[in-house]
Amino acid sequence: LTSGYSYTTLDTDLSGSRVFEPTVPTTPLAGFLGLTGGSALREYVFTLNLQAMPWDNFTIVPSIRAQKQDINGMSIFANTYPVGPPEDLSAQNENDYLEVSGRLEARYTGLTNWVFYARGDWVQGDGDQMEQQIALATGALQLLRDTDYTRFTQQYTAGLNWYPVRKLNLSGQYYHKTRDNDYDHITRVSTLGGLYPAFLQTQDFETDDLNVRINWR
Repeated sequence: LTSGYSYTTLDTDLSGSRVFEPTVPTTPLAGFLGLTGGSALREYVFTLNLQAMPWDNFTIVPSIRAQKQDINGMSIFANTYPVGPPEDLSAQNENDYLEVSGRLEARYTGLTNWVFYARGDWVQGDGDQMEQQIALATGALQLLRDTDYTRFTQQYTAGLNWYPVRKLNLSGQYYHKTRDNDYDHITRVSTLGGLYPAFLQTQDFETDDLNVRINWR
């Protein structure tokens, strides 16, 4: 039985200016001027693993991992999009999520030079993301986004390794993976045109993968 814990803190400072040449001559310059700001990240990770051998040549390894991450940032800059003098803006963002993942793996080594294995992986994540942009001169709210999201991923894998001679091994593996993302946009205000970036409501992914590998040393 093993366990581990880690804590990470990261602080970032931002500054600078950047102007992009327009692709169409009549289009105003795009970019930002006089950017100042920064961001902070706090991350907590906990792991727990167990290796059990209930029978000879058969091993079961269950494990669990929990990760919590908090990110926030702030910046002040002048936008070069409008026709006329640059517009001073203030932007803030917060992103918090908790993700819990589990794995159950089984291995069998009862046949000489063969290893058979199967495992299941599950990940459940929940988080919240907030974005806000304000015009400093007028106090007008240009963008406000508050989104709750959930993510669930599961993957089932089966495979084998064969070692016919000392310098050669062959491997085959198949896995089926699904991922479901759901977004609940509690607040979504934009005077900048369109609903980007808060326009996705759900995403569903499904993957089937079969691979064969040969290694020779």
